[in-house]
Amino acid sequence: MPDSPAPAPPSTAPESPATPPAPRSSRFGRSGWLLLVLLFLIAAICLRYALDGPRPWGTEVTRRIEAGQELRVKEWAIIGLWWGCAVSAGIGALLLLTARLWMPGGSNAPRRPAPPPAAVKAVFYPVMGLLILMAAVERVPRLRQSLWNDEEYSMRRYAHGSWEEVKPERWEFEPVSWQDTLFKNANGNNHLLHSALSRLSLEGWRFFTGAERSEFKESALRMPSFIAGLFTLLAVALIGVELGGTWVGLGAAALLALHPWHLRYAVEARGYSLMLLGICVAVMALMHAIRRDKVLSWSIFALAQAAFLLSFAGSLHVAVLLNAAAAWELLRRREARRLRTLIGFNLLSAIPLLVWMLASVPQILEFLKREEILATPIGVQWMIDVGCHLAAGVLPSNPDAARHVGTSWVDQAVGMPGWEILLKYLLPSLALTGLFLSLRRPLAGRLGILAITLAAATAITQNYANGESMLSWYLLYLLIPLALAVPLALATLAPGGARTAGALIVLMVASYAIVTRPVRKIYITHDRQPIRQAVASYRDPHPEAISASLGVSDRQILSYDPRAQILQQPSDLPPLIQQARQQRRPLFIALCGHETTRQRDPELFTAVTESGNFELKKTLPGLEAMFSYEIWQLKPLPVSPP
Repeated sequence: MPDSPAPAPPSTAPESPATPPAPRSSRFGRSGWLLLVLLFLIAAICLRYALDGPRPWGTEVTRRIEAGQELRVKEWAIIGLWWGCAVSAGIGALLLLTARLWMPGGSNAPRRPAPPPAAVKAVFYPVMGLLILMAAVERVPRLRQSLWNDEEYSMRRYAHGSWEEVKPERWEFEPVSWQDTLFKNANGNNHLLHSALSRLSLEGWRFFTGAERSEFKESALRMPSFIAGLFTLLAVALIGVELGGTWVGLGAAALLALHPWHLRYAVEARGYSLMLLGICVAVMALMHAIRRDKVLSWSIFALAQAAFLLSFAGSLHVAVLLNAAAAWELLRRREARRLRTLIGFNLLSAIPLLVWMLASVPQILEFLKREEILATPIGVQWMIDVGCHLAAGVLPSNPDAARHVGTSWVDQAVGMPGWEILLKYLLPSLALTGLFLSLRRPLAGRLGILAITLAAATAITQNYANGESMLSWYLLYLLIPLALAVPLALATLAPGGARTAGALIVLMVASYAIVTRPVRKIYITHDRQPIRQAVASYRDPHPEAISASLGVSDRQILSYDPRAQILQQPSDLPPLIQQARQQRRPLFIALCGHETTRQRDPELFTAVTESGNFELKKTLPGLEAMFSYEIWQLKPLPVSPP
């Protein structure tokens, strides 16, 4: 037998002491202390404003109240900012004093170890890059399209300004103040974060191009939405990877990139694209926060939640259900103590909302009292409309086809083979299957699919129970669970498992791309409302012309033609005709929405189209008849015989 090895001599080195307990100052870690310092600074700034800033009971506000005058944006900003800062200072103080109760780590740490990050195959990165490039190529042409009704209104009221006639035939440009951009919300349609970003984008464009303050560029206005739309594809792909692997993530990004509804709103100069990005980032961050309990993840969740609420307040139900799902997850894991962390970071998220958004709340409530907002009651037809948009981004029907270049579900079902098989039967079946599968899936499924779907169901139920209505695009965030649920269902039901899941997802994406291609082409190549083209049709050849606007969104023409007169009643027309005759200048009427205008204002419509004084010079179809233009020109007087 071999000799046994000699025992090692005893070590003469000093014995290593046991690792000392971490000092109390390391309880929060570097990132935790950085967060607390930032919170202290924010709370101090809010407190300073509450002590020294204008107050709701100050002279400026009380003077108007005592005089029985309506409060202006200035007064609402004073009220909202003061209360927002005062409450935020209190929240900041509470969070600082109770930091040991709600900060991550310590007794709030997860009981189970965090799972390893989802494995990403090498194919993910090049394919994801191609998807983003493809999406950008399809969306860039839409940057240059004319603004349509909602975009022009938002730009004129919140991000740019308008021309005002100070004297006859003399106009001056009045820029929007930053106070209006940040706090004006008299009609409840200021998407605050987008208004601020689009204004900064416009000002950056002017700075680099040397453009005048009165000039604007559609692409600059839309750039924040465009960038957010592309980043949303990456965010939803990362959620998909956590949900079911590389191919589920790529499939989700591809479906979203190809979806006509996303193609449209990911470029529109409104807050919806930013909302989608904020929701996706919030889902990702919340998922990592629950699993790994990092200060950075919790902080990103708080900021992303505030961002999507500031982008579109109608996403409130998403915030509520995301937090409810997170709370349920913590309870399911028997980590009830971590609810304090969830509550703490929600309070942190509330600070920017209170400071920025509180001024809007009374304005919106006043608007709701005095206006009937919508005429789209929730019922069978409304559900069909939502379903058509969710499946393919189109209207169920698009009447008066001779006056527009748009499309609809009915049109595509007739002209595109496989439309109804794929979009009416297969896509909804896969989406519902993915929804049920999300119940048994990792956290990504419950947050990214189930919670957002339940948020939409809650919003619909609430509005229906209150006898109110809502527009279909208020549920645009349903695109996120749809894009995730379909590839999840395919990956789970694939007969060969992971070996065939990728092929099935690619086949589904390719089929969707082919079937919806005509719709995307229409959205890419045609303006929804060709306001700019309508103005150019008469203003370019006749810069001296007298012009007027009539019909749907009549005032939206003013950003492109500040000199246009708005026709509101038949008596407005004869003075313009007389002026054109006397000054020997051409007179053009831009009529938007032929049939809608005929029904809303029959006398004025008849005076332009049937009196014999005007002739139709040009038609400019939009994507819907109500947003299509007719350009009518005053006929010259007949020449009397000698």
